[in-house]
Amino acid sequence: MKNLIKFCLLLSVFVLNLSAKASLKIAAVYDDTIPHVQFAVDELQKACEANGGQFLAAPAAGAVTIKFALDRSLGSEAYKIVQQNKNIQIKGGDAKGLMYGGLALVDNLQAGKDLLKTGTISGKPYMPYRGIKFNIPLDARNPSYDDTGDAAQKNIETMWEFDFWKNYLDNMARYRYNLLTLWNLHPFPSMVKVPGYEDVALNDVCVYTGPITDKTDKNWRNEGIQAPEHLRVVKKMTIDEKIAFWKKVFKYADDRGIDIHMYHWNVHVSGAEGKYGIVKRQDNPEAIAYLRESVKQFMLTYPTVKGIGVTAGESIDRSIKGEYSIENFIWLTYGKGIMEAREINPKINCTFIFRQHELQTKGAARPSLAVAAMAGIDVRQYGNHHAIADQTAAAAPVDGIGHGVFTCLVRVFLASLIRRPSQPVFPVPAGSMPLPKDPDNSDIRRWSRLSEYLTVSCGLAGVNILSR
Repeated sequence: MKNLIKFCLLLSVFVLNLSAKASLKIAAVYDDTIPHVQFAVDELQKACEANGGQFLAAPAAGAVTIKFALDRSLGSEAYKIVQQNKNIQIKGGDAKGLMYGGLALVDNLQAGKDLLKTGTISGKPYMPYRGIKFNIPLDARNPSYDDTGDAAQKNIETMWEFDFWKNYLDNMARYRYNLLTLWNLHPFPSMVKVPGYEDVALNDVCVYTGPITDKTDKNWRNEGIQAPEHLRVVKKMTIDEKIAFWKKVFKYADDRGIDIHMYHWNVHVSGAEGKYGIVKRQDNPEAIAYLRESVKQFMLTYPTVKGIGVTAGESIDRSIKGEYSIENFIWLTYGKGIMEAREINPKINCTFIFRQHELQTKGAARPSLAVAAMAGIDVRQYGNHHAIADQTAAAAPVDGIGHGVFTCLVRVFLASLIRRPSQPVFPVPAGSMPLPKDPDNSDIRRWSRLSEYLTVSCGLAGVNILSR
């Protein structure tokens, strides 16, 4: 008898819960011309209906009414949620703040929380940049850092599917990422038409058909990746269709509050080498002119791109000094390319990220990069730190540029691997964490290689150390 009573009580609670969910009605009042807010409202509708509730087209008696309103005083990406009875107001410092406020309510709904017990919730980002490093295999002829594997070759075609990017960017927004950094050795032939270099632009999307083994050189030496007999077309597209595709992807990212940065390794001219006198050397005037024009055209084609990054290593001659030194090469190509694009379109607002191995703040920036900073380009330096940033070193001014433009980017996932759960990712005092050791006592470089394989799902986090 007692067991029967317990069962009946449990059944009644279950029925009451189902009834409560079924009676949930939500209506949203918002500006549907703001795509960030529209996304949050769409997510609210899905969460409401998944809980058995109804999402109404307009406020009605008995419904929970959620109102979205801008409040610039809250600051970028910040939000404040205030619930009074069945009225919930979401205020956001900007469009992204409104979206994050709406997504906070979505999280509560998905966790089974009662909206009528929301109370007051405030939120703002602890880290201004929360991003992902994405090595993007655009084409066998335009490889990323190392495409000598099944993962890259089998996903080349996927990079040209909008549904992939739609799902990927939606998930980035749900998890509050706001930066997508795309990395490729030399992306321009697959993304722009460069005046004067028309034969460089690539139609169609190709994969490599030759055998790939653990002996295949990651730089594709002696593999003939530009030879038609070693390629298979997996998608027919003109260069104009490719440009339209990336404009659509970048617009969608912007509508989810996600900035796009494009990173390049140097010196690479995949698909252009051998044409117009272009040679893969930093002291080749034709390569310099071509790269500068490519950067310029890229920014004019995609003016909403918020960052151009370079990595001054991998395939560069550090022994060359003077006119064709690393820094001057970067300045003559990427720096001038951005500046020339801005002269044509002053609305371009692009941060320039200079990634230097074994970065030291003293002497790291040569006068050429200082000129770019003074010309209005936000020049930032990014050391090849795969673990913990040395905030002490970052406190010093960078030669020729000074304070205010030095941003230290670290790969936060590696910090997460070695920190205790109670430790925040930022800020971390310099030297406060031991570097991990492999069983054979090898150094941190092995962990650095591990990081290259984890960057698709994890990523970069940035913090402007000097302003904190």
